[in-house]
Amino acid sequence: MQYCEICKTLAPDHCFHEDHSLRAPRDNDPVLLLTTDPLHADMLEPLLKDADIPYVRQGRLGVGMTLRAGNMLEEYSFYVPYSAYEQASELSMVVAPNCSD
Repeated sequence: MQYCEICKTLAPDHCFHEDHSLRAPRDNDPVLLLTTDPLHADMLEPLLKDADIPYVRQGRLGVGMTLRAGNMLEEYSFYVPYSAYEQASELSMVVAPNCSD
């Protein structure tokens, strides 16, 4: 798999965005694990913590919009280091098997 620094995703041969270049991933590169709803995000977070996998949970709408519109409209993206991607991916399949990445 190759890594897109801009999208922070892994791809076999090309990025979804044609103008982005790929390179070999490094252990500390942040990789998009998945994007999911608040329920599955709340279930995944403690699994990552228990496994000592560092991660970033990033909301799409932001705090202000979430407070105004409600949490159920929010989507969360989880980023993990490339070195932990495989383990984190297995954990994510337990709680959110149909979520997109």
